[in-house]
Amino acid sequence: MKEQLEAIKKKCNLRQAKCCANCCHFDYQEDDFGANYSPFCSCPENEDKSAKHGEDAFFEVNDTDVCDNWHGKDANGNPLKDIIHIEAEPRYPEDAYINGEREDNDNPMMPFLVKQEGTQDGWCWKLDIDIETGEIIGWPKGIKAKVHYKVCDCCGIKYEDIKYRDYVPDFLAIDDRGYGDYIIITIEDGKIVDWDEESCREFIEDLRKGDA
Repeated sequence: MKEQLEAIKKKCNLRQAKCCANCCHFDYQEDDFGANYSPFCSCPENEDKSAKHGEDAFFEVNDTDVCDNWHGKDANGNPLKDIIHIEAEPRYPEDAYINGEREDNDNPMMPFLVKQEGTQDGWCWKLDIDIETGEIIGWPKGIKAKVHYKVCDCCGIKYEDIKYRDYVPDFLAIDDRGYGDYIIITIEDGKIVDWDEESCREFIEDLRKGDA
């Protein structure tokens, strides 16, 4: 049962799940006979499987048992973010604009672009992206960026237990074709414009299958 739960949580790309009423959880429970790896649900959407609202009611795990309206939340009730981590090594930092001004190769102002030894040209652009929304975590307010970085085969990606370093995937070349070499995106209000969640998730799934 524990394996089934882990599979469902991985499929949903969430570490915890709750329904719209915040009472439908994936969790591990123990009873008098030891470990009982089952989810419980007390959501009105699952009245046929639940006790009264607010009480635990165990039921067998499968995809259809989960409330259609659930969404991930952390322990404080805030929505969980499904994050993919990017570490790309741009050849020329000047191939970008910040608030309409072209970058300086020697003194770029791009957020999260840092000097790093061992990279192809001494620079690494480190981003944490919310897969659902395209939000870049921690992006400074008031900063608009247009990026056309040549990265070639030095695009690092981390997601859960997946590590990747190779060509630039299509979900990072939105404004124009990147041909696997370029990150081409616009960032406004802290989000990647025209973000393609589906393309990102398909890429992750290909990595899991070893097809990327």
